[in-house]
Amino acid sequence: MLITVLLKELPWFTSKFKRYLTKDLPDIVMQVSVMKRLRHPNIVLFMGAVISPHHVCIVTEFLCR
Repeated sequence: MLITVLLKELPWFTSKFKRYLTKDLPDIVMQVSVMKRLRHPNIVLFMGAVISPHHVCIVTEFLCR
């Protein structure tokens, strides 16, 4: 079974703004924990996240229009 996903990189955590990552990391982790529990037909399915010193990315199901 193939699933098309959307990978969204949060641009404000690029190397230019690394100093914000350590300050905002607890908030990001809390939001990811909420997103992984959400299940509703009108909300795209959260599939995962990448949180590293250089990148913050969110992986969700892809819905085309």
